[in-house]
Amino acid sequence: MSSPRGVKGIRALCLVAAFALAAGACDDGASAPSPSPVTGSLDGQLSAISVFGGGAASALYYLQLADRTSPVRLVFDGDPNLASGIDVRVWGAPEGDAFHVLRYQEIVTTGADGTTRSALIGQPSTSPTVAWVQMDVNGGGVNQTTAQATQLIFGQGAGPLFGTKSTDKSLVQYYDENSFGMVKMTGQVEGPIPFSGTACNNFDPLAQAVVSQVTAMGRTYDHYYLYWGSEQPCGPGWGAQGTRNKPGKYVWLNNDGTFCTATGQELGHNFGMMHASTMKCTGATIANDTSTCTSSEYGNPMTVMGGGCRHLNAIEKWYDGYFLGCNAVKVRQSGTFTLLPIETPCNGVQALQIPFPSGAPTRTTTTDQSNGNVTVGYYYLELRGGQGMDTGMKTGVYVHVASDIPAPSANGPRTFLLDMNPSSTSWDAMSSGQSFTDPAGGVTFTLNSVSTTSASVTITINNGSGNNTCVDGSTLVGSGPAACDATTGTGGATGTGGTTGTGGTTGTAGTTGTAGATGTGGTTGAAGTTGGGGSGGSTGAGGRGGTTGGAGTSGAAGTTGGGGRGGASGTAGTTGTSTGTAGSTGSAGTTGGAGTTGTAGSTGTSTGTAGTTGTSTGTAGTTGTSGVAGTVGTTGTAGATGTGGSGAAAGASGTGTGTAGAGSPGGGQTSGAVAGGCACAIDTPAGGRFSATSLLGGLGTFAGLGLARRRRPRRQSDARAA
Repeated sequence: MSSPRGVKGIRALCLVAAFALAAGACDDGASAPSPSPVTGSLDGQLSAISVFGGGAASALYYLQLADRTSPVRLVFDGDPNLASGIDVRVWGAPEGDAFHVLRYQEIVTTGADGTTRSALIGQPSTSPTVAWVQMDVNGGGVNQTTAQATQLIFGQGAGPLFGTKSTDKSLVQYYDENSFGMVKMTGQVEGPIPFSGTACNNFDPLAQAVVSQVTAMGRTYDHYYLYWGSEQPCGPGWGAQGTRNKPGKYVWLNNDGTFCTATGQELGHNFGMMHASTMKCTGATIANDTSTCTSSEYGNPMTVMGGGCRHLNAIEKWYDGYFLGCNAVKVRQSGTFTLLPIETPCNGVQALQIPFPSGAPTRTTTTDQSNGNVTVGYYYLELRGGQGMDTGMKTGVYVHVASDIPAPSANGPRTFLLDMNPSSTSWDAMSSGQSFTDPAGGVTFTLNSVSTTSASVTITINNGSGNNTCVDGSTLVGSGPAACDATTGTGGATGTGGTTGTGGTTGTAGTTGTAGATGTGGTTGAAGTTGGGGSGGSTGAGGRGGTTGGAGTSGAAGTTGGGGRGGASGTAGTTGTSTGTAGSTGSAGTTGGAGTTGTAGSTGTSTGTAGTTGTSTGTAGTTGTSGVAGTVGTTGTAGATGTGGSGAAAGASGTGTGTAGAGSPGGGQTSGAVAGGCACAIDTPAGGRFSATSLLGGLGTFAGLGLARRRRPRRQSDARAA
């Protein structure tokens, strides 16, 4: 979308017409360049479109001016590698129906992505929204059901591969896995939406016409796949070229563009990524003069940005912000490093950047769509362990070359896979024990060992300078972690109760769940108080001994029962033991053992001493005199041991029955555009004024908007290259 021009854009066109004027003044806050044969300048917002398939031109750019409804096509002498959405000023002259650019300058505005994150596992995710819009082009219908489109883009297939089979993983799963859970797209299928007109190379008008119908239904999205339900006579796919900071918005797919490389790659262009190529040099991994080597535009058989459907390469992940902390390291000093798999969420080193030696010449290459030389200056090493969407691939350390990682406001770099075994016909990784030395000398790297989970690499840089620096700007200590913190999951959520976290790779040793607090023991049941000893009977004459008190039930922690009063001196009474014999002194209640069976009142084993403590033997109780039978002891209540029976009166057989009190059981508790764009008029001999409209009067109306890159037609099937 166009931004308000204000200080960002030129409010009027300033022309320096060599054929009419010798010079002109333009006060736009900066010196306006005026080298011949430049005849004018334009300001506006750039759109760029990358194309998957054939095209009449290898690169197309369009400039949207503030005072025109149709964009202006720009022609560059070489590919400027610019992204959609930026404001630029271009100097040049009309050329046919286009504007030939001789110089350009990006209009920089303040503001940047100030977000800083420092470790990969456990990062928050973003949720871009995506619409798959089925288009009925000129009544041709749509040869795809809603269910088929849903599976292709939003499905949750078992995988492990990304593709179009019913069990394959979908587009949203591809970017979820590749970003380690940082990009979780949501959306739905829309349409069919009718469209009448030309579809091929009619990018922006088509998008505006179709998307406006979706918006009218009350729904808007961050990205739109505009799918042509019937095949049109042009290439399979196009994607608006964006940047990491400012993603593109549209993808145009022909009827034959639903294979995984096309669906994945065109959205990758929205995210700022460029094509992934290969570089083949005769008899060598790389030549000192790389202009002698051959590069293939879509040659990389792994990433969707090339010709595959496997994981993105390390450079692409690095550029798009999926590597954080020390996941990627710029190596500037010799050392041995532990390299961990690119497919796995991890807090260790997953990519190494090594500069070409200082003695190497500037190295360039070209591709079908590069529109000129591409400069490369670094080696990038990555380990692929054959996991996830790389299942079935050969494990090894793969080597790419590219430029340095650009700022997030620029396009990502073009990448080139090298063949580490140039005598073979395939694209091979390094083998264990292999050493590689740059053809200019000064840089060597050796693969000491390799497995599916790690690799050891020794890098030697002659006269290296600076630190080995991580993505977050810190200095790498030693070789880096020996292993990833965990191996499964996405997001690194802490495991509940000590189990493995389901997020991220295993949650960082998931914290052990706090053990349930030990249940406090049930409080001891309140003891039934020991029944007070039965009061002794008065001196009984020949009284009958009290009968044995029934044993008390188990009273927990019973208090000691007070001794019963002894009976008065019963005559002829024997010692009051369990059963008072005739005329014996009524036995006093025994002491209730704490928490045990309340003995008191049950067997009355203590002999009362003269009725005082219940322990003395009553004397003269042999022949009780006028003893009246002792009354029966009352039954203890609420856990109290039953009261002992009173002793018999003298002479009579004392009956003393004490029922032990019932104890209370213990209950256990459970635990609980630059300012001042040209806004002046230049006097002409006729006193007239130049404007964007007058400059572009001969340009015509442009239908498309973006950068189109010519591509060879590709087979319409999933690419599953190893």
